[in-house]
Amino acid sequence: MEKIRGKAIEFLNEYYSLMKEDILNDKSSVSNFIKENKLTDYYFQYYLSLSTSKGMRARFQRFYYCCRRIMLYQVVKDLQLKTRKPLRVLDIGCGFGGDSFLFRHLGCEVTGIDLMPDKIGIAKHRIEYWNTLQNSNTPPPTFLVADASDFIGDNQRYDIIFCAEALHHCEPPENTLLTMRSLISSNGKVIICEANGGSFVAQYLCKRARTKSRQPLRSLHLSPSTDKYILFGNENIRSLSKWNLICQDCGFTIDNAILCGNLFVGGAINNLRTAHVLDSIFARMYPLNKFSIGLTFCIIPKNLQGEKSLMHY
Repeated sequence: MEKIRGKAIEFLNEYYSLMKEDILNDKSSVSNFIKENKLTDYYFQYYLSLSTSKGMRARFQRFYYCCRRIMLYQVVKDLQLKTRKPLRVLDIGCGFGGDSFLFRHLGCEVTGIDLMPDKIGIAKHRIEYWNTLQNSNTPPPTFLVADASDFIGDNQRYDIIFCAEALHHCEPPENTLLTMRSLISSNGKVIICEANGGSFVAQYLCKRARTKSRQPLRSLHLSPSTDKYILFGNENIRSLSKWNLICQDCGFTIDNAILCGNLFVGGAINNLRTAHVLDSIFARMYPLNKFSIGLTFCIIPKNLQGEKSLMHY
């Protein structure tokens, strides 16, 4: 286990560096794309956020990104050994496509969906750059503007569904989880990355974000891409125990879960392996685990009585 974790950290660290190079080398192209399509400057600033931070903040960003995706790496490698074929992946809330390109880097066939047409436009624009870095035998990700709560796809099941920092925006989350349940294969896995609602630090950060934007926990929006009203969660985070109850109701059981992202460890220690070891130790210790602001968990479909007949009709 420690050996594969070490490989995961090394791989993710290298990929994170590629992402930063992508932003630095391609930022003028993305800037022109944003101007030509009359997108707001917010997208460019958000896109640049990985490359503009320095010092402790930059160290924490790299550490936080990598430690939250170790489970992703482990799940992909495990399923690849079992299936011996390219894995089909659905990336929900794909944003600018960073995680979709990560799955492609691991040899997966990826579909990325997001409600925001502007973000999907930038993700498609990045394909040309990433084609120069990645294996040409694996097709580039397919990016679609779609609502996760009623996404149908191509009527085929996915081996992995990934959802990073998006499920707390889906209200009620049960609708999106039920869609995941209908799209995941019987032996597939769903990986979810969320802020840790059991951490008072994460709660404070999310409350500050809501207060700054003057948003309630939930608000009604008209989606320009789907032309329908949606309930949008504004940093409405939950603890692992609450997610467990919701997932159980939607036909899933939690297979694995980790707390990660200790604020003190991530910013102070430069060596990622050392930081990850300490982070894992602190995540199991009360009250130090209250400073772990990240939560990553893997859920698998439960066998439901009469499921085949339900799916058929």
